[in-house]
Amino acid sequence: MKANTKQQAIDNLIKVIMISVMKNLFILLLALLTFTTCDDSDQDDTWLQKKKGGRLVEIPVYIGLRPMVNAITTRAENPLDPATENYMNSLRFFEFDQEGFHNRNENYHEILFSQGHTSYPNISIHDIKFHELSRTIVCVANITPRNVEDLYNTYSGTGTDKEEGHITLDDFKKWMIDVEYQQYDAENPNEKAFFSSVYEGLPVSMPMSAVFEGNPMDFQNKGITFYMGRLLTMLHFTLYFKSEIDKPFGAEFNNVATQTHLFPGERVEVDPNWTPRFQIVDILPRPQGAYWGPRESYKVGESVQRYLYIPATAATDWKTAVFADIFYGKACEQRFGNPLADPPIQPVPRDQYVIPNARVFLTANRLNTPGISNPYQLDANTIYRIRLNLTLTNDSSKLDSYDTPPIIFDGETTRAALPTRALSLDSPDAVLSDGTLIYNVTVLDK
Repeated sequence: MKANTKQQAIDNLIKVIMISVMKNLFILLLALLTFTTCDDSDQDDTWLQKKKGGRLVEIPVYIGLRPMVNAITTRAENPLDPATENYMNSLRFFEFDQEGFHNRNENYHEILFSQGHTSYPNISIHDIKFHELSRTIVCVANITPRNVEDLYNTYSGTGTDKEEGHITLDDFKKWMIDVEYQQYDAENPNEKAFFSSVYEGLPVSMPMSAVFEGNPMDFQNKGITFYMGRLLTMLHFTLYFKSEIDKPFGAEFNNVATQTHLFPGERVEVDPNWTPRFQIVDILPRPQGAYWGPRESYKVGESVQRYLYIPATAATDWKTAVFADIFYGKACEQRFGNPLADPPIQPVPRDQYVIPNARVFLTANRLNTPGISNPYQLDANTIYRIRLNLTLTNDSSKLDSYDTPPIIFDGETTRAALPTRALSLDSPDAVLSDGTLIYNVTVLDK
């Protein structure tokens, strides 16, 4: 009897201990559940929304192309073949949710056209699936796989605060790519005497983009149309000779960016350290055997035309506006050299300044868009036609005398007297019916 009583006491003690342990475990479990619930409530609900929704929705996509502003239908206004200026060889889509987040694994799509360039009116896509939670979709044409890798490597992964492949819409708006241009490599002095003929300033392919903002679900039946805009400005630049030109002449452009943004409407900030670009040079006279043919001079009424495609920049004043320097005679030989001279003349080092015969500030936007607050910037997907009527004189008193902006070089500001007018394209001497801005420029022949 005593043994049974002792055993019963032991059993009761074990039961009490087990109940206490279970009670403590229950309290601990309850606390853990409460902590987890509180922790989730403090997080951004984007992840939860994607868990509940975020399904893929197949939506038809159509690609259109916005016309160039100020474009006309003559062949002269289309220096690039259609496969370069108007066609697309690839499309890439980047989706961003309502918080501006993007995950490469879920929100990136690419379409590569196997038969090369595809004419834009014929592009329609019916098998692409977007996330129903996306609110901004950017379509980009004619970029390379390397460009895409640069985007993700720059703004996600190692060295950033984001997981690899995760970027934001703000990151995307900062993204820029190098503009690749067609190259012409002269092989002998006769060719070099007339370089940058038809290739300088022409891109290998035309970067384009468009943006959709809205709920993809609302377009499940009618589809989404992206009206692509070219991301470069086209300058149709003409030198028209009102005097016979029989000495070397040249021009080069300053404050021209080498990169462009991919998000529509973004402009590149101007860097004063950019080097001049797009040299247009003709060394006269050219002898027999010259690659571009012999030429003693350009007669009155003849002209030289160039088409230059440049990125839109965030110019705010004359210091950051695109401008062209014109060189003639000795100044041209100093700036660009003369491979046909005997002996050949080498150009002066780049760090030595050569005063140009004329400086033209390209601020045409004030004329094209009356009332615009910033007349210095040039817009993308727009054609600007500029013609300079060049007249020679050997009488410096006949030169127009204008106050010129200071010229900055070697870290110092110097007010150099340019031997011609400093031009601003909001006050042309004439405007042709196609919008060409005409400026009369007198150059000292010395």
